[in-house]
Amino acid sequence: MKTTCASQKASDFGTGISPGKVIDAFGVGKVVASANPKFEKDDYVVGLISWGEYSVSHGFFLNKLDPMGFPLSYHVGLLGFSGLTAYAGFFEICKPKKGEKVFVSAASGSVGNLVGQYAKLFGCYVVGCAGTADKVKILKEKLQFDEVFNYKEESDLNFTLQRYFPEGIDIYFDNVGGEMLEAAVSNMNLHGRVALCGIISEYTNAEKRATPDLLNVIYKRITIKGFLSGDYMSLFPEFVTKTVDYLHSGQIHVLEDISIGLESVPSAFVGIFRGDNVGKRIVQVSHDTITMKFKDLSAQYFPEGIDIYFDNVGGEMLEAAISNMNLHGRVALCGIISEYNNAEKRATPDLLNFIYKRITIKGFLSGDYMSLFPEFVTKTVDYLHSGQIHVLEDISIGLESVLSAFVGIFRGDNVGKRIVQVSHG
Repeated sequence: MKTTCASQKASDFGTGISPGKVIDAFGVGKVVASANPKFEKDDYVVGLISWGEYSVSHGFFLNKLDPMGFPLSYHVGLLGFSGLTAYAGFFEICKPKKGEKVFVSAASGSVGNLVGQYAKLFGCYVVGCAGTADKVKILKEKLQFDEVFNYKEESDLNFTLQRYFPEGIDIYFDNVGGEMLEAAVSNMNLHGRVALCGIISEYTNAEKRATPDLLNVIYKRITIKGFLSGDYMSLFPEFVTKTVDYLHSGQIHVLEDISIGLESVPSAFVGIFRGDNVGKRIVQVSHDTITMKFKDLSAQYFPEGIDIYFDNVGGEMLEAAISNMNLHGRVALCGIISEYNNAEKRATPDLLNFIYKRITIKGFLSGDYMSLFPEFVTKTVDYLHSGQIHVLEDISIGLESVLSAFVGIFRGDNVGKRIVQVSHG
C-alpha cells in the first residue's frame, strides 16, 4: 500500500496490494471450524489472517496462541511483530552499549514506544520525537523518556538534534525517513548505527525522499541497516521471555489504540499516516478480546487478588471478578447493565469460590441509606472544595434528546452522569 518501488519484488512482506484482493495482516483470531489437525474449534490462533470478520487459512504462518494471562490485543502488538521489530532492531541491528545516546523517531508509534522503553531498561539515554503535545507528555511522564520534542514545533531539525544531543547520537532508530533521517545522520557520532525500520514520511510522498550527507556516513563510519522483523524469528523466544518478565514486573507499559468494528478499518488505517494513533493501532472485530481480558484480571491487573468489587455490569465481568476475589472479598451489586436487555448474558459465577473464599455479595438500593445523606453531602462537598474529587457529566440539550440520551446509556456512549437539560434556567 506504499508507492511502487523495487522493494515490492524483494520480499513477500513488500508485495503491492491489488484492488479487489484480500488484504492479509498479522492478528489474533478464534477458530470456528477446522479441517487441519493442528487446530481445533475454539482455539485461539495468532499469525497471518485477513482483514475481515472471518478468515480462511491453510495454516500457513499461523500458530496456536497461549495468551499467558494477557489480553489478546497484547499478542497483536507488544508480544507480536511490533514488539519483535523493536527488540530485534534495537538489540541486533543497533547493538547498544550502556550509557549510549539513543534517538527514536515516531516514538509514540507501535514500534517506537517499545524501542524507547527497551533502551531505557538497558541503561541508555533516550530522546524521542512525536507530533502532538499529548504524545510528548505520554512519552515523558508514562514511558520515562529522558527528553521528547514535538517535531512540528521545530523549524530546523538539525539544530534541534544538536540541542538534545550536544555530544552526538550513537543510535538512531528510524521510523520516519525524510528530513529527520538527514538531520540524525548529520548528528551521529563515530561508528553510529541507524536501524532503518520505516519511512512513513515517504510512503505517500516521493518528494520527501531522504538525501543524507554520505560524506558523514563515510568519515564517521556510520552503519545504516534496513531490516524486517521476519528475519529475526529465531529471537522470538528470547524476546517473549524478556518482555513478559518486564510486563509482570511493571517495567514496560503497553500503548494501544483500538478501533471497534470492521467498518473502522479504513479510517484506522488512514489515521496511521496522519499520526492519529498512540501506540499500536488495532481493529477489534469481535468481543473475544474483551472476554479474555475479563478472564485474566488476576494475572494482569490484580496479581494479589481483589478485595472489593463494585459491580455495575454483571455478566462475564462479575464472573471474572468473583474468580479473582481474595478471602472474605466483598461485592456491592449496584447494577447489571450487560444483562438488562439480554438474558443470555446472565452471570453464572462459580459458587465454590463463594464458599471457600467466604465471599459476600450484596445487592442494594441507595434509597435504603437516606440516613447517610447529610454525612455523604458534607464529605463530598469538602472533597470538591479541596479538588480531591472530579465531576464527570455528559449533558444533552433539549427534551427531544431524551430518547437518544437514554438509549445511549445501554450502548455505553456516556462518560459520567448522563443528564438532559430541558431549559436554560
